[in-house]
Amino acid sequence: MRSLVQIELKKFAILPYIWGSGAVCLVALAFGGMFMAIGHFQGGFGGEISRTSGQASKLSSIDFCLLMVMVFLLVGFSVLGAALSGSLILKPYSGRALMLTLSYPINRSRLLLAKLVAVVVTTIALFLPTAVFTLAVVVLFNHALGALQEGSVAHTLARALLLILLAVLGLMGIVGIAVAIGFHWRSVPVMVGALIVLDALIGNAFSASLLVAAIVLGSIFLLALPVLAVLARAISHIQVP
Repeated sequence: MRSLVQIELKKFAILPYIWGSGAVCLVALAFGGMFMAIGHFQGGFGGEISRTSGQASKLSSIDFCLLMVMVFLLVGFSVLGAALSGSLILKPYSGRALMLTLSYPINRSRLLLAKLVAVVVTTIALFLPTAVFTLAVVVLFNHALGALQEGSVAHTLARALLLILLAVLGLMGIVGIAVAIGFHWRSVPVMVGALIVLDALIGNAFSASLLVAAIVLGSIFLLALPVLAVLARAISHIQVP
């Protein structure tokens, strides 16, 4: 299996995805700065936060800012993961490449698993350092300016780490479900449409609370497991033309 994964990892150029990760990071930081500015104008610097409404208090908290930054990170990396999945999974099983892929003297389920592992490893390897760097910059920058409500830096960083771990599960689930739907229809636009729906669902969950986001992300990850099992079964039953 390890050799199969290594072969799949050599089938694409990593540099464009690294540049894409950098672009996602910059956009997420820009939106983080925007939400800090919104929180500042809602309450002001130095912890003198307006409490005239629950909405104002929510907007002026570092937790809400981190949740919104994570939404943009998840959207960006789900797109990168889907693009990689299209290259390693959808493309080989459609069009003229289908016959060549099915002619490999390898168990189809093992080949699909190797492709999925290659996608997950690459996506997570790009996502983790980007997410850690982005959220750390937001937390430390906010602490330096005192723009938003927060507890201790250690406590805020611990919550950010929990958020990252939840996002990893959600990211794998989002990409897995979108790929399975795209494969069923043999269509990249359909896969993108599934991504948009899932990302919108996650965005609404994150805007509610961390607990709601955790439930939604966990549910998406668990749902992806049987969906991918169905995908593996469908591939195993494809007949060579």
